[in-house]
Amino acid sequence: MESENMVQFFEKKTILVTGATGFLAKILVEKLLRVEPEVKKLYLLLRAPDSNSARKRIHDEVIGKELFSVLRRNFGKDFESFIWEKVVAVPGDVANDEDLGIKDLKLSQEMFESIDVIVNSAATTNFDERYDVSLGINTTGVLHILNFAKKCTELMKYVISLLAYVCGEREGLIQEKAFHFGETLKKTNYKLDYKVEEKLVAKELQELRGREASEETITATLKDFGMKSLESNNLKPPAPDSAAQLGISSRLGHVHIFTGLGQTGPKVERVSLDLYFIRAKLFGWPNTYVFTKAMGEMCLQQSDQDNLSIVIIRPTMITSTYKDPFPGWIEGVRTVDSVIVGYGKGKVTSFLGSPSLILDLIPADMVVNAIVVAIVAHAQSNQTSAGTNTIYHVGSSLRNPMHLDQLHKMSTRHFIENPLMNKNGKPIRVAKIRFLKNMARFRMHMGIRAILPLKILQLVNLASCHYFLQDAYTRNKRKIHTVMRLVMLYKPYLLFKGVFDDKNSERLRTKAKDIYNMEIMEAFNFDPACIDWEEYMITHISGLKKYCIK
Repeated sequence: MESENMVQFFEKKTILVTGATGFLAKILVEKLLRVEPEVKKLYLLLRAPDSNSARKRIHDEVIGKELFSVLRRNFGKDFESFIWEKVVAVPGDVANDEDLGIKDLKLSQEMFESIDVIVNSAATTNFDERYDVSLGINTTGVLHILNFAKKCTELMKYVISLLAYVCGEREGLIQEKAFHFGETLKKTNYKLDYKVEEKLVAKELQELRGREASEETITATLKDFGMKSLESNNLKPPAPDSAAQLGISSRLGHVHIFTGLGQTGPKVERVSLDLYFIRAKLFGWPNTYVFTKAMGEMCLQQSDQDNLSIVIIRPTMITSTYKDPFPGWIEGVRTVDSVIVGYGKGKVTSFLGSPSLILDLIPADMVVNAIVVAIVAHAQSNQTSAGTNTIYHVGSSLRNPMHLDQLHKMSTRHFIENPLMNKNGKPIRVAKIRFLKNMARFRMHMGIRAILPLKILQLVNLASCHYFLQDAYTRNKRKIHTVMRLVMLYKPYLLFKGVFDDKNSERLRTKAKDIYNMEIMEAFNFDPACIDWEEYMITHISGLKKYCIK
């Protein structure tokens, strides 16, 4: 890393950012345009049918956000002209292996000849996404970008932002170590190969389209893909006791999850064992999202990188901005925010998790700063040898851990002093959450304290012809539904016992501090040790209320 200003590195540079409408990508784009207005060009790849539609999406979903208010204020009436001088909206799709689906040959050739850095932020983060969609974006999409990168004659670095939780449910100190092709998180007799996964999905799609199935049927079937794909590989679904350990009942390759009580009895949702559990669980991952992300990382290790240097960023649970461009900006209810919002609305009174659980939170602008510093460090010093990858964990669990009980106390204080309002305009009262350390305690608690009383309330309600207690019944049923949904979604992280080692990130910070002055390091700070969690969470919850809670 040379002593020139870190910002100056991006002067006259051309950068491709994929997944441009995503939360992290927006913050990266804003940062680059604000700190180095002399950046030459930012190609922003996003899904759109044509260039006009892509440009409109960038305008509405990226630069039109309050995130860009500082930049807008800096440039005043020249803001729009500045943006469109620097930004090119590129319609495409990382799931397309033909030059990322870029149909404009002149544009793609221009990109091949000018791009210096690629930052891949494209991902589908839905835990219950169609399996083919998850594979196409999170797994093979990585290879498609790599193949595109090989055609870029000026490329200095290819940076891919992944996810620290590709580690699955490992415990203890988790190293900044790459996944190797076919590696699994638990012993199994079955080989993990993304090509096999692709073939299974392709075969199912071919059969569906051969029957002229509607798109609705195709989507439902691919979310219900577990049993057939298992049988075709002579695999077996989990044994009944394994399903019970997940807090579910198993039947014909599906799970039936309790979501409340209907007028006629228990209400359940039928969910695919394959997408939620089997394909991922078979090899040791808790859900399709992290499973397909892990396979994407394996694709990099197995592929011919053609002398490219690749930097992998593994952030933990990304939260609102710490300072840059201003504190508290967030988009969408993310990870732990679901619990905070549910608690503030009075819908979460008990939850799965130990009070001592470490919540590995990291502000989004710190992740972006880590990406920027890593790009500069590796490009200037050739720290990464061609054809090799360096992995950086960007999180807080090792150097500045925050525990679940701390978050609870901070949230309680905030919502007591600044309560949310119900539909009648009255403040919502919050009570202390009861934390349950394992699934057995959670199921017992829900049965005694929630499901049984709700059943009694239902019977009384029916006896009174819904005259007296319908509102109370509906309200409590909704609370149970919210809690059960959150628990099933976040169970692997609520019981997580790992801590992410960040030796590589600490070396990067130390090296940068040795070279750059305090002003530069403050502008590109990604040291979690400096976070005052109580102060930060006040701002974070205020941001949630401003940007996310309707």
